Amino acid sequence: MRGLQQSVLGAMTVRCRQVGAVNLAQGLSQVPPPASVLAGGARDFADVGHSYTQPEGLPVFREAVADKLKRSSGLSVDPATQVLATVGATGALMATLTALLDEGDGVVLFEPFYSYYLSSLQVVGLHPRPVRLTGPDFAITADRCGRRSPTGPAR
Repeated sequence: MRGLQQSVLGAMTVRCRQVGAVNLAQGLSQVPPPASVLAGGARDFADVGHSYTQPEGLPVFREAVADKLKRSSGLSVDPATQVLATVGATGALMATLTALLDEGDGVVLFEPFYSYYLSSLQVVGLHPRPVRLTGPDFAITADRCGRRSPTGPAR
């Protein structure tokens, strides 16, 4: 964890607390939910399981995802082997980074990027390669990514 700094969003949260400001940086609601929502949630919570589930997600959820992919995109996937549920995007990003990349690999980050991406790469020993895309075309080229194409800029 050496060298990691607090995220910009985390720093904004701390500063908002210090000055009593409304924090719009992270989708942190400053308004309590309506009483009817809380009551409905409490009623529904009594009917659900209260234990850990499989780390890949409940089969019924993975089957629903596979059905949705088939209906909306025409993709046929096996819910048992090709669908994985994670605890939010943060968990998905870390699982993907650790599963597909090796320590020391370089990763292109297109600027601007969410600050958490940079921290995640650093935690698992990857080397971020920020690339600023500029208008009017915002093209991704070998030159912008720090590599020269043998035939010139790629478009």
